[in-house]
Amino acid sequence: MSAVSLEREPAKVPAMRVPLLLTIVFVCGMSVMAIQMCASRLIAPFFGTSLIIWANLIGFTMIFLAAGYYLGGRIADKYPQPAVLYRLIAIAAVFTALIPALSSPLMDVVGSTFKSANGGMFFGSLFSILLLFAIPLVLLGCVSPFAVRLRVAQIGSAGKTAGGISSLNTLGSIIGTFIPVLLLIPSIGTRLTLYIFAFALLAFSLVGLYLAQKNWK
Repeated sequence: MSAVSLEREPAKVPAMRVPLLLTIVFVCGMSVMAIQMCASRLIAPFFGTSLIIWANLIGFTMIFLAAGYYLGGRIADKYPQPAVLYRLIAIAAVFTALIPALSSPLMDVVGSTFKSANGGMFFGSLFSILLLFAIPLVLLGCVSPFAVRLRVAQIGSAGKTAGGISSLNTLGSIIGTFIPVLLLIPSIGTRLTLYIFAFALLAFSLVGLYLAQKNWK
């Protein structure tokens, strides 16, 4: 048997045309960093802006995203359908929109609870971050692995697809770092900035869901 005959064709996996997929990957990357930038402003009046507060915020953002990467990969393998992805993003949008309304009363309660405890600022900020930001950031972390699963046409192109999705998501994150800080927060405030990104997530996810369900039929 010749060496050529031993070569195997790359294993193919289901792939499909997914409306707005690359756009929503970019928007979700922007939203992750916008939420983090806004979070620092919401937390500051209650717990300050010390290095330990920033460590909590950055560290737990990474934990939430890591959990989302794992969860998104598992869900994508089990339910490789665009509609599922867009539903996850819509839920993330709703929880993002709740952050401005819930932040002050929640951090008031958490702050007073931990005020007299040793390490109160650390644990108070930690619990506030968990309660306010865990759900939207975990769900947004699901997007990249889910998008890779939907875009991969064959195993031989998996690396290229994953690299492209990751680059697009990261580019969105870079823009989502600077636009809120330099433009939106100074001009319209932290809460309205969060509402804008929540609306963008919801709008793109609902349009994508409509188009995906239309194409699926």
